[in-house]
Amino acid sequence: MTSEERAQPSVPLAIDLEMLRPVLRSGWGADTCDPHDVRDWHAGNPARGQCGVTALIIQDLLGGELILGEVLAGDAKIGYHYWNRLADGREVDLTADQFQPPEVVVGGQVQQRPPGPPGRCRRQYEILRHRVFAALYGGESTRPAQPRRRRRQRPRSGHDRRAGTPRPLLPSGDFLGVRAGYEVGWKP
Repeated sequence: MTSEERAQPSVPLAIDLEMLRPVLRSGWGADTCDPHDVRDWHAGNPARGQCGVTALIIQDLLGGELILGEVLAGDAKIGYHYWNRLADGREVDLTADQFQPPEVVVGGQVQQRPPGPPGRCRRQYEILRHRVFAALYGGESTRPAQPRRRRRQRPRSGHDRRAGTPRPLLPSGDFLGVRAGYEVGWKP
C-alpha cells in the first residue's frame, strides 16, 4: 500500500444518499459556490451554484453518471446544471431547489468525467469534499464561509506579476462548459 493509498479514507459500504444529503447540504457555503453564481448565493438559497461540486462528490462516493442539462429563463439559455444518475437508475439532484421562476432545467446528457480533480471550481470541490469526508469519517472540517468583499489577490505561485514573471496555470482538461458566456461544463 502506497502512502497515497493510506492517506485516502476507506469508504464504508453503508454510505447511502439519505446519509449523504444532509452532510452535503451542511457543507455548502459561498466558498463552495461556482464563481459565476456567488453573487446570487445566500443562506436562504444555499444550493445556488453548488451543482457541479455536489454532483462530483456524489459520484466520488456513490458512483453512477454525471448528467448535464441546460438552464433556461423563458426562451433564453442562461446556464448549465449538473446532477447524477446512480447505478440503480435513480436520478439524484440535490441542488434542484436553487432555481427560481422563471428558471427551468431542460434536457440532460451523460458527461464523461476526466480523471483527477476538476480544473474549474477545483478549490470549491476540494473544500466541499474535505467537509463531507470529515463529517463522514471524522477529522477536522472547515465551516462554510459567508460571502465577503473581494480583495486583490496575490499571485498563487509567489512570483511578482509586476515584474513580468508569469504564474503557473492550473491543469486543464477538466470541469468546463458554457454558462452566460463563459465555461462551466466538461471538456472532453
